[in-house]
Amino acid sequence: MKRILAATFLVTWGVAAPARADLADDVDKLVAAWRPSARVVVLPPRFPMVGETTTIVLPADAASGVGGACTTIAVVGAASTTFALRLSSPDATRIVAESFRPGVAGAVHLVRCGPERLAVGVLGLQMRSPHGVIETVVATSERPLVDLRAVLPHRDPGAAVAAPVPRAGTAPR
Repeated sequence: MKRILAATFLVTWGVAAPARADLADDVDKLVAAWRPSARVVVLPPRFPMVGETTTIVLPADAASGVGGACTTIAVVGAASTTFALRLSSPDATRIVAESFRPGVAGAVHLVRCGPERLAVGVLGLQMRSPHGVIETVVATSERPLVDLRAVLPHRDPGAAVAAPVPRAGTAPR
């Protein structure tokens, strides 16, 4: 019986560890890519449920409209996680109507520079998947940083190509 339990533990650990490490590895890669050119902060992970809107409050210096600095934000979950972000108004009292940013391949990448940084002080995350772990990486720098999909190419879904519209043909007599 002890051998069966030990074997079960080893198999479970061997399979679960790589799956668990994917998101952490992605966050580590982003931090490593952005840290040489920016001040990088990794916020505590979130565990939203479907239908919930989770508030993500960014550090105060990330939402400052002073100067020409840039704020780069990556919100990432598992590649199969579906969620969307909404930006708040500069005073964080309402959601900005045109600020809907859907997650693609489990990630949203935002860059705001100068006065536009005021709109990223508070983010609203709307979970579409049943549940998931969401990580947020925030970087402030003098200029925009390398794109998330350049650092994490496995999160690039490719170009969206519209299929040609079929012709209906000639009208019947």
